[in-house]
Amino acid sequence: MNIVTLSIPAFFLLMGLEWLAGRVKDRRVFRGPDVLANLLLGSAQTLFGVVAAGLLLGSYLLLYERRFFDVSPRSASRPPCSPRPSGSIRSISSGFIPSSSASSGPSNGC
Repeated sequence: MNIVTLSIPAFFLLMGLEWLAGRVKDRRVFRGPDVLANLLLGSAQTLFGVVAAGLLLGSYLLLYERRFFDVSPRSASRPPCSPRPSGSIRSISSGFIPSSSASSGPSNGC
């Protein structure tokens, strides 16, 4: 959990102590409209975070449901196989080398 979320009870406790100290000293510490506005803005910010997380999760699930291709779990541990060309080009000066004289390289099971 977020540390701010965990400290909300302490905020309310300290606000209550501040209000109580203001009453003892006969000072007006909090004004009603300001307190209400601050609490409503904090609630709206929390609600916005919940709605944004829900939209993000919903859009991810929608994209996953309509995906174009699947990636197998084995593909991360195995190198991709690509078809070998019939010949290879070593350099511009040597030109095209037919596949019979090109090295086949190690077999990787593809």
